[in-house]
Amino acid sequence: MNIFDYLEKEHSGLKQQLGKIHESDTAMERRMLYPILRAGLKHHASTVEAVFCQTMWDSGSKHLQEKTRNVEEKHDDIEHCLNMLDITDNKSGKWLMRFGQLRATVEQHINIVESEIFPEARKRLSPAHLATLPAIIDSLRQRQSLREAAYAA
Repeated sequence: MNIFDYLEKEHSGLKQQLGKIHESDTAMERRMLYPILRAGLKHHASTVEAVFCQTMWDSGSKHLQEKTRNVEEKHDDIEHCLNMLDITDNKSGKWLMRFGQLRATVEQHINIVESEIFPEARKRLSPAHLATLPAIIDSLRQRQSLREAAYAA
């Protein structure tokens, strides 16, 4: 699987999680689903920035470097949305409004990444190198999970 298929699959899973929360009928359901989404978004952002964005930055292409900055800024926007949700009662209308903002931000980001950044990266980056990125991301995530488990213990 190449990096584009890998990330598209991950994006699809994140959109499904967003949809489940959006369609949930109760605060209890949201309380159960939100931490899963939050962890998925955080892991996605950290590993994509460390691996895919770093690869785009290292390409030396000013255009890809600008795209990298945009991705990182959007990840910061998503982080802000998550932080606002964390401090809001999930039974309130305000939580639902903020969740709507998160969903719109994530979906807009995914659309831009898949429609603008992926085609540009395909043109400018080595297919052989891009093929190695999913394994690197998986390895990084495994190390992160082990670290989190060690801290939790």
